[in-house]
Amino acid sequence: GGSGGGGDASGNGNGSAGAGLPALDFGCVKMHRLCTQLEQALRHKLVQKTSLFGGERKDYWDYLCAALKGDDGITSVARTSTCRSSAGRGRGLLLYGLTTQTLAERLQVAAMNAKATREFYQEGSIVRSEHLHARLVDALYHLNVVRFRADPYVHTLDQGWPVPPTMLDELSIGGGGDSSSTGTADGGG
Repeated sequence: GGSGGGGDASGNGNGSAGAGLPALDFGCVKMHRLCTQLEQALRHKLVQKTSLFGGERKDYWDYLCAALKGDDGITSVARTSTCRSSAGRGRGLLLYGLTTQTLAERLQVAAMNAKATREFYQEGSIVRSEHLHARLVDALYHLNVVRFRADPYVHTLDQGWPVPPTMLDELSIGGGGDSSSTGTADGGG
């Protein structure tokens, strides 16, 4: 059974395209895969830089901070996130953008900051490629009809995206089933 939450018509202008779609929760496999792939796209040909103070490697979070000065999502994640690393805060911002349906617009506006984009990304990167970046942003705009449920502030995302329990089950299936190891096929009794 599904929990029929209230229709969240947040002015997308897409008519009834998303009517009746279930929400994707942070713990589901589809959302995990989406977040992982988004992160890979944003790290594609990212210039390998380190910060002056801790030697921490710069990440797409640092790019978005430079490209989107004063952005409310960045301010919110920086102020309230439990994450300390650039990678963790970037993941928090991705979740924030997905849940508030603002990720496509943020990435589109960030790319308009040509100076920051050139500084953080190599030529041939998805972010610097007009065609590839437009396809990524377009796909994200299409995802605005999906309701994403996640709290970007409760999860510590410094180590990576948490693996959903159902995905752990999928991974153990290929290993030969650890829980039923009492019955052996070689009849050693």
